[in-house]
Amino acid sequence: MFCEIFFRATPGGNYLIAAGKRLIVTGGSTPVEKLKQIASGYSEVTALLTHEHHHHALALTAFCRECGIPLCVPAACRGILAQRKMLPEGTVSFDLTPFSIAGLDLRPFPVYHDSAFCCGFFLDSIDGGIGMVPNGKFLADHFIAEWRCCSTIIVKCEYEEEKLAADFSGGEQLLRRKLAVTCGARYLWDHLPVFLGEQFRRIIVTGTKPRFFPDSPLYYFMEGNELRWDIQGNTPEKWFPLGRVSL
Repeated sequence: MFCEIFFRATPGGNYLIAAGKRLIVTGGSTPVEKLKQIASGYSEVTALLTHEHHHHALALTAFCRECGIPLCVPAACRGILAQRKMLPEGTVSFDLTPFSIAGLDLRPFPVYHDSAFCCGFFLDSIDGGIGMVPNGKFLADHFIAEWRCCSTIIVKCEYEEEKLAADFSGGEQLLRRKLAVTCGARYLWDHLPVFLGEQFRRIIVTGTKPRFFPDSPLYYFMEGNELRWDIQGNTPEKWFPLGRVSL
C-alpha cells in the first residue's frame, strides 16, 4: 500500500507529517486547543519531541496528556522532562536506532544544540529520502553526506544576524550569540552547495523570514529544483507534498 505524505509547519514551530489518516506532531509552542483541531481529522496521531526545551515541550506534552496521544522523547531528555513532571503516562524513549511511529520509519540523528540532546530525522520514501532538522547547527560531515542522498530537505532558519546583534550585544551573552548565529539560515547558506546531490529536488525552509539572505542561493535551484519558504505565520494551513511511502 502506497500513501502520499505531506509536511506542514505551524506558526508555533511544530512540524506536522501526515500520511493518510496518520499524523506525527513534533514539539513546538502551538496552543493545545489548536493542536486538537489539527489532530481531529486523523485516526492515528503520535507526538515526537526533538529536544527538551520548555517552550518546545510544554504544549506538546499537555496535548498528549489531555488527548491520550502517545509521546516519543529522546532518551537523553527523559530524566529532565520527568523532573519537570511533564511526561505523560506511556511515554516511549528513543535513541539513535531507527524506529517506527504512525506507520512511518524514522532514523534519528543528533543535531548539536544547547540541549541535552536534540535530534533531526530522516524519513525514507519511495521518491527519495527526506531529511528534517529543527535547528541546523554543527551537523557532522557524515550526516551531510547522507543528506546528499535526500530528495527533500526541511530546515528551520530560526535566527537573523541583525536580531542577534540587538538581542545579544552584552559581553556575558557573547557565547550564546556565537552559538545562535551558527543555526538555521547562516548554516544553510554556508553549506547549501554540499546539500545538493543527484536526487535533490526541493528544500523547504521554516522559521524566521531570512531578510539577510543573498540572492545567490537561488542559483542552485535553476535546474528545476525548488526552494520554498514556509515562513511561520505567512502560509497558514499550507501542506507540502513530500513523496510516497509504503505503509
